[in-house]
Amino acid sequence: MINQRFEIIKKIGKGRSSVYLCGDNEFPDSLIAIKILPTKADRAEKENFRNEFFTLQKLDHPNILRASEIGTIVQIDDEENISTGSPFIILEYFESQELLNSAFINDELNLKEIIKQICSVLSYLHLSNYIYYDLKPENILVSSKNDKPVIKLIDLGLAVYAPSETDYSITGTAQYIAPELLKKEKHNQSVDLYSLGMLLYKIIYNSFPFKAIEEIEIYKAQIEKEFEFPQTDKYSDKLLKVVKKLLSKNPEERYSSSLQVIDDLNFEVSSSVIKDFTPAKTFADRKDVINILSTYVNDKTSSEVFVVKGFDGSGKTTLLNKLRETYTNSILINNAKGKSGIELVKYVIKKLLFSEFIYPFLGPGEAKNLSSLLTGSDAEILNQLPAVVSKLASANNFIFLIDDYNLFDEFSAEVFKDLVPILQINNIKVILSESSESNYHSAHLNNVREITIGSFTDVQLSELIEKSFSSRFPKEELNKLTLTYSDLLPGSIISFIKDLGLLGIMEFGAGGVELSSDEEKVSLLKGSQTETYNLRLKNLAEMEQQAVNILAAIDIAIEQGVLAELMELSAQDILKIITNLQVNNIIQKNTAGTALVMTSDGLKKYIYSELQGKEIFHGNLAKKLSGNIPSFSKTELARQHELGKNFDTCYDILMSEINDVEKHSSFSYMKKILESTLDVPFSQSQNNQVKFKLSDVNYKLSDFKSALNIIQSIEEAKLGAETRLELSVIKGSCLIGAGEYKAGKDFLNNLIPNLSDGT
Repeated sequence: MINQRFEIIKKIGKGRSSVYLCGDNEFPDSLIAIKILPTKADRAEKENFRNEFFTLQKLDHPNILRASEIGTIVQIDDEENISTGSPFIILEYFESQELLNSAFINDELNLKEIIKQICSVLSYLHLSNYIYYDLKPENILVSSKNDKPVIKLIDLGLAVYAPSETDYSITGTAQYIAPELLKKEKHNQSVDLYSLGMLLYKIIYNSFPFKAIEEIEIYKAQIEKEFEFPQTDKYSDKLLKVVKKLLSKNPEERYSSSLQVIDDLNFEVSSSVIKDFTPAKTFADRKDVINILSTYVNDKTSSEVFVVKGFDGSGKTTLLNKLRETYTNSILINNAKGKSGIELVKYVIKKLLFSEFIYPFLGPGEAKNLSSLLTGSDAEILNQLPAVVSKLASANNFIFLIDDYNLFDEFSAEVFKDLVPILQINNIKVILSESSESNYHSAHLNNVREITIGSFTDVQLSELIEKSFSSRFPKEELNKLTLTYSDLLPGSIISFIKDLGLLGIMEFGAGGVELSSDEEKVSLLKGSQTETYNLRLKNLAEMEQQAVNILAAIDIAIEQGVLAELMELSAQDILKIITNLQVNNIIQKNTAGTALVMTSDGLKKYIYSELQGKEIFHGNLAKKLSGNIPSFSKTELARQHELGKNFDTCYDILMSEINDVEKHSSFSYMKKILESTLDVPFSQSQNNQVKFKLSDVNYKLSDFKSALNIIQSIEEAKLGAETRLELSVIKGSCLIGAGEYKAGKDFLNNLIPNLSDGT
């Protein structure tokens, strides 16, 4: 067990780092791969390892292995050859073989399919301004889907974004390095195509085109030796011709792009590339915000909390990820993991406890006690939470980042409201982001400074496009189209670019990328955003549309497992649906957890507005949620019953939640629930009970004026004797709290004869 979270199942890979198949206790429904770099690795290797994670975070291609977390092993149970202090990366698990061990390479048709997928990835990287530098069989994993090969590219530790033209360092694995790199000459993405040629030569001939073993001799052969390409019975002359061109010593004589390789293999270029093309994430402009936050981080005396606000797609997440990449002593909590309530609180505490800049600085006894507390009851955890956070915060300095803070559930937000001041006292830097489309939780925090980010300017758009694409991309035309038809929120710009592909306006061919001027295609952009939404939705199968309707009707992000239960489908079937929704730019692609989030709030609202028979739909949803998913959010379940006109059930659920929350004294959360029900057409007696509870909560929150106003509205209502007496005690106390001391005192004195306990 690693960090009391990852249960090792078996070792699945060995190279500069070791890879293990693991179960994740935080998300038990899926397996993950954990890549571990030994502690003895030198500084350069550790830097490459960290760079690999942040590179993978920026890339979005189905043939590149996804990464979700980076960390350090601080606790390990009974595992040989794994040491504390070892950096690790959490990757998606891809059941596969290394390329040279795959039976698919023995058949030319399947090998061509593999080459096409490799070229698709290279095209994506190259158009996004990256050079891979380490293309070799060991870095290509092959699996099977419907008896066809599927590849994933791994190990991007040497990949470089926008390489300097003056940096001529030799990078890669000796047998696959292009001659111009070895000669320390100016180079471009063509070096990856040379590596592809050498990889294919190794497959076809089961050897390299040189016999050299020593590195210096290999370098000499790459530069000077004329390679031979004898005919084989197994592979066609046409394939050999492709390999020969890839291995040209002169980069000018090679293919100018991997798209030309796809074309020479007789594949249609557009269908091979366009369906997967979304530009890699780049950080553009926002320098002013970064400068402000960097000044704050470096100010040893400041105890402020910074809140970055903006609408969905404004770039808040990208900004926090940039801070996470810049500052090694930062912890990022992302709300996309689908956790809530006490589970979210425990998850955050674990992230803090098992970080490399906290756990090693705790005494053995402290670390053990804190670890064991997390297995205690909810009440024990909540009672000791302030002391725990204080202990963790005092262990070492760190930067605490929370993305979409106001999308946390109310219970979690209430807990964090009390924890943030503890971090401030210990001089921990706290930076939050909040969506401008929801109520701000940060309003309850003290000493807050706000930064609001919004749409890009023309200049910022130009910088984003310039950074996102290589010189081979028609950037000027893209800039004009985007200025004309997009709303210029960074996230919307990326979705817009993907939509250009779906509309057939962005065309890929052997000659490169072109933006079509076809009037019929471009006219679709001239319509309202509804046209784009309809385009994404029109090709959905019936079950996919049903899934979309469910996601639009539920106000919170749900997990894949919940959707599977609601649709009565297997995990495998629901995964197919989700994958297609991601391809159609309807569901965001997740790198961790299983929470399902639509690509924009506008799309979600549009889908819901088109939903027919809403009352029946919500009623059926409520029944399924009640029967199959007992752990589902009570407030959202109550909302479903309300929209389905099942008001009595809605009331019962909300009162049950109120009673549970009251045990933890989360009065602000109680108030929000109760206030949200004031407009629900409950029965008169139910409505009176809601108001009675709300008056009590307002009193406990010292909002005496609001409590008195509510009491006045129900004083003449039919109430039980006990409830009326309790309401009167609250009224007298509120009068005193509001400064009407004599009136309150007299009122309470008059009640004493009616009380069994006059104290």
